[in-house]
Amino acid sequence: MSQATWTQPTSAPPRRGTGGLVFALCLLGVSASLIARMFEMSEDTFNVWGALLIGPMLFAISLPILAREARKLGDRKLMKIFTLALLCMFAGAMLRYFVTYEVYDGQADASGYHGKGSIIAEQLSSGELGRSLESFTRTDFIRFFTGVVYFLIGPSRLGGFLFYSWMAYWGLFLFFKAFLVAVEAGRSSSYAKLVFFYPSLLYWPSTIGKDAWMVLWLGLASLGVAHAMKGRTFHGLSMVAGGLALAGIVRVPVAGMAGVGLAMAYVIRKPSEKLKGLGPIVKIVSIALMIGVIAFMIKWSGDFLNADLTNPTAVANTLEQTSSRADHGGSQFDPIVVTSPHHVPMAIVTVLYRPFLFEAHNLQALIAAIEGMILLILTIVRWRWIIAALKKLRSNPYVLYAAVFSLIFIIAFASFPNFGLLARQRVQLFPLLFVLFCIPPGGKNERELARSESS
Repeated sequence: MSQATWTQPTSAPPRRGTGGLVFALCLLGVSASLIARMFEMSEDTFNVWGALLIGPMLFAISLPILAREARKLGDRKLMKIFTLALLCMFAGAMLRYFVTYEVYDGQADASGYHGKGSIIAEQLSSGELGRSLESFTRTDFIRFFTGVVYFLIGPSRLGGFLFYSWMAYWGLFLFFKAFLVAVEAGRSSSYAKLVFFYPSLLYWPSTIGKDAWMVLWLGLASLGVAHAMKGRTFHGLSMVAGGLALAGIVRVPVAGMAGVGLAMAYVIRKPSEKLKGLGPIVKIVSIALMIGVIAFMIKWSGDFLNADLTNPTAVANTLEQTSSRADHGGSQFDPIVVTSPHHVPMAIVTVLYRPFLFEAHNLQALIAAIEGMILLILTIVRWRWIIAALKKLRSNPYVLYAAVFSLIFIIAFASFPNFGLLARQRVQLFPLLFVLFCIPPGGKNERELARSESS
C-alpha cells in the first residue's frame, strides 16, 4: 500500500539513545509528584510545580512513539518536526494560560472546567462521586473528564492546559497520518507545516475545554476514513465509529458532519477491482447505507439542536437563534444564514477569512484578522493546488471527505455572529481544509519530486 512520502526519504533510522532520557524523565516526574503529595502543596504552589512535573512527563511519554513513527517513515527530519511541533503546542498552552488568567482575569470556560474538575477529582479520590452533573454529555462531560485528569495528575490549572494541548497534538498527528495514508499525490511536507504549526491550531485547542477533545477524536475518525478508503474496511470503520462516538459526546453536529463526509466518500469512490461483477450491487447497498447514515445524522443533530432539520424554515430559525445566543463578547458581526446556494460564497469568506483588518477592534481580533489575511494570501497563492485537489474528488475519497466536511462546516458556522467564537470553532475545520491546499497541480508527491531533483 503506497502512501504520501516525505521529502528525501532515507533508510537510516533516527539516532538512538533516547531510552535513558525517557526513563530518567519518567522517574523524576513520578518521584517529584509523590513528594508534592507528601508535603501537600497549596493550590497555587502545586499549580506551578504540578505543571513542571506534568510537562516533562508528557514529553517523555511522547518521544518513543514519535521516534517509532519517524523510523517507519525513514526520515530523521521528521522526528525533528514532530518534536518541535510538540514543544510549540506546549508553548501555545502556556500562552493561552497567560491570556486566560493575566489578560482576561480567568473569565473563560477553562476556569469553570477547572473548578468543577477539582471538585470531581476530590470526589473520585474519596470514592464518593455524587450527582453533581446533570449528564455526561457536552459541557458536563468535559467537566467530568477534567476531574478524571486531575485525579491522575493533581488539580494544576497549568498542568491541565498542558494535558489538553497534548491531546490536541495527538489529534493533529492523527490527521497527518491520515494524509500520508490516503493522499498519495499530496505534499506531506506542506501539510505538516500547516497542520502542526498553523497559529490557530497551536493556540485555541491548548486549553481546558472542548476543542482539544474534538481535534483528538476527529483526527482518529479521519485516520479511520483513510484506512477504510484504502481497503482496510473493518479496521478503518472501527476507528471511525470510535472517533465519531467520542466526538459526538461533546459536539454532535460536528461529528455528524464527519459522518456525512464519510458516507459521501464511500458511495462516490470507485469500486475495488476485486469485486468485479459485484460492483453495482455493492454500490446500491452503499447508497442505501449512505441514506441511512445521513438520515440518522440529521435526526441526531436535530435532537441536539431541538429543531427539524428537514424543514428549511426550521433550519434558518435554529441558526438565527444560535446566532442570537452567540451574540456577545464585543466581537459581533452580521452573520450569514445559508438558506440557498448563492449564500455559500459569502459564507466561505466569513468563516475562513474574517475578521478583516478593519473589523478588528481589540488585540485578539487583530491577531485573528492577520491570520485570516495570511490564509487569504495562501489561498490566492495556491489556487491551482486547490483546483487540483477538487479534480480528485472522484478518484480520491479522502479528499472528497475533507471537502464535504469543510463545506458543511462552513455553511453551519457562518451563522455564528461572534468572531471570537468563530476563530475558536474553526480549529475543527482547518486540518481537513488544509488537505485541499497540499495537492500540487502536477500531482508530484515528495518521492517523485526528489527523484526529479536528483536527476
